[in-house]
Amino acid sequence: MQWGEESLGIVSRVVSCKVERFVPGDDGITVYRSGLHFQEEQPDAVAAARQILAKMRASTLVEQVANARGF
Repeated sequence: MQWGEESLGIVSRVVSCKVERFVPGDDGITVYRSGLHFQEEQPDAVAAARQILAKMRASTLVEQVANARGF
């Protein structure tokens, strides 16, 4: 996982993956939802992943609000 300057690797496997939203064309955005199973117990790595994901969600929310406002 890479987020800005932060990088993290966790041994995992994909247990599910589905198309959440499909919009064709050059301007379309397809959204996938995947589920992971962490293969090994790595509490520090999982905690770091949670922090990175929280930052990603916050950034996405800010972007969505800006788009809704027309910026």
